[in-house]
Amino acid sequence: MASWASARAAARPMPGRFAVIERQWRAGDRVVLTLPRPLRAEAVDTHHTDRVAMMQGPLALFATGDRFTPLTRAQLASLRQRAPGAPEWTLEGGTGRQTFRPWFAIDGEATRLYQRVI
Repeated sequence: MASWASARAAARPMPGRFAVIERQWRAGDRVVLTLPRPLRAEAVDTHHTDRVAMMQGPLALFATGDRFTPLTRAQLASLRQRAPGAPEWTLEGGTGRQTFRPWFAIDGEATRLYQRVI
């Protein structure tokens, strides 16, 4: 039986191929998939690079609340998830704290997807 560490190493995926885990499965076994989700600013298009959506992997992060002030790229880059797995990101900038949430975590509050960068 392979140890967890060796099973992890053996399951490293290769681009364009399926990742295969061959083993004797038992009750309680788990497969944990961790995907890189770097934070990035995605411009509306090449003509409007001063309007960006904050993205983390496939998630579009919407600014929420009633204050939508222009932010610098450095302020947007300081966006941090409140806690691992939490559906809320925050940053300090503009006129105070700005909260960002993915679409599934928005509950009726005002939102803005594209932020104006100054």
